This record gives sequence, C-alpha cells and structure tokens, in this order.
Amino acid sequence: MEGILYIAHGSQKGEKNEALRKFVAELHEQVGSQIPYRTAFLEHTAENIENEAKTLIAQGVDHLITVPLLLFAATHALKDIPNEIEAVRQNHPEVAFYFADTFGHRAGTSEILKERIETALQAWRKNLNHVQVGQEPLTAANTICLVVSHGTKRYPTPQLQLEQICTSLEAQVKIKVLPANIRGHEPFLPLAVEAMKSYDHLIVVPFFMFEGHLVDEITQKLQRAALESNFNGLTITDTLDFDPRMMQDIASVIVESRN
Repeated sequence: MEGILYIAHGSQKGEKNEALRKFVAELHEQVGSQIPYRTAFLEHTAENIENEAKTLIAQGVDHLITVPLLLFAATHALKDIPNEIEAVRQNHPEVAFYFADTFGHRAGTSEILKERIETALQAWRKNLNHVQVGQEPLTAANTICLVVSHGTKRYPTPQLQLEQICTSLEAQVKIKVLPANIRGHEPFLPLAVEAMKSYDHLIVVPFFMFEGHLVDEITQKLQRAALESNFNGLTITDTLDFDPRMMQDIASVIVESRN
C-alpha cells in the first residue's frame, strides 16, 4: 500500500505549523484522499520523520513517498531527510522508499512570484499617479526587484534555479529582477543598499512558503537600511503564504516520484 510522508522545516511560530497542516490536508485531497499520509517536521515539533514514517508503516504502508515541502534541494532535502529515512529503512527493509523533488522552480510557484511583483508595481504607480485604470501594461525603469531566498553555498542547483526564475520573471514584468539570498550567494542586503542608491522603487519578494523568523530578519534589515538611506520607495511583498497554486507543483513532483 502506498503512503505519503510530507516533510516541512517547521516554524518557531506554532500557528504557522498549524497553517501548514491545513495546507497539507487540502493538498492531499488533490493527491488522493484514500492514500494514507502524515506530516513531519524537521524542527520545532515532536512530529519528526521517524515517528511519522513508523506510524504509516504500522498502518500497512510498504511503498512510502517522502515529499519535501521545500523550495530548493539543499542540505535538508539532499542530506537531512535521506539520513533520517535511512534510519527508518534499516528497521523496515520490507518497505520501499521514494523521494519526491522540491518544487520552488515549478510553474505555479513562479506565477505567485509574478503576481507579487505586479501587485507591488501597480500600487506604486497608482500612488504616484503614473497610470490610470485601463492603460497599457506598466513599464517601470525606475523600479528594481530582488527575489530573496534562503540560499546555500554548498549546492549549486538552488542558485541556478533561482537565477532562471528571476530571468523568466524579468521578461514577464519588464523590470530588472535579481536573485538574492540570506545565507548563500548574492547577499540581499548589499544588493538592496546599492539599489536604493540607483532606483526610486525597490520591490523585495521574500521567496519563502510563509512568514517566519527569517522573513522577519529580512524585513528588519531592509527597513533599517531604508531609514539610514532616507529611501522612501521600499516595498516588501508577501511570501508565498501557503498559496494554493503551490499545490499543483507539489502534486506534480509526487506523480513524477512514482515513475
């Protein structure tokens, strides 16, 4: 019998973990409500990978798909999750384990980012009385956008995927869109400070599933930099914020893991 183990990072904010559980429940209805599933967290809760995997196996699951609810394949997806699953595998050799891909580079997620940028552009232009309802699509030579992810220096693929996402977004929204990170390549703060010197409007899109302490860190540092630079054109958008369009991307990686 097939079972699915959804694996999230986990948040220090308990309400965010609860929102993720609700998101997973809605997602699983699309995947197949008859399939047993559990949600595990890498940090901050007792619902860890080993315990939740064993619960599924006790229910008769012998074909277990692990689904990382992570945007990019870095340490958690490539090392931490496989290591924890291997510990379960050692005690349950009768169970076949399959690993789904991460989903941050998929179409539905990119559409959310595009919408975040377009909404910020429209609000900025309306405030400046640069456009009226019904005019042609906006151009914004005085606006630049940073898409800020967690980032990693250990693995090249996340940065390459982020760069590809930004290149695609730039072509669609017609403004400069740059990749940036908290921990990896292209640190976001120096890029933001430089943008404040050259542009009237800086859009920052936190590329995270939901608002947590890292997004709080981004916001605080940007607001401080804007204040120090006397820069009044900073827009920080919402995160992906459990947008249901992510569900189609996650469902697609589950289907691919079966092949």
